[in-house]
Amino acid sequence: MTTMDLGPYLAGLEARSNAARSVSPDALLVAIVASAVLIALLFIAWRRAARRARLATQAAAQLESDLAIARSSLEDEVKWRIGAEKFAGQPKRPPGH
Repeated sequence: MTTMDLGPYLAGLEARSNAARSVSPDALLVAIVASAVLIALLFIAWRRAARRARLATQAAAQLESDLAIARSSLEDEVKWRIGAEKFAGQPKRPPGH
């Protein structure tokens, strides 16, 4: 690219830099403060979401552990009842059934 090819781009860049220089310092300060507050709020929200996700993962793991224990207990109970039925014959039904 030659210097002549860059003419329109340099003119556009100069126009943007002149527009940026014309912004008042007070407006620039307000924009910077608003941006900083927004970034801080997003960071806090991200941390809370990460914490909730970690807690949900831990709760899911605990529930899976509890389910495995309950499933094992149920399987043991089924085996015991099947064994009792084979040994003693038909189990007696409670009255009223």
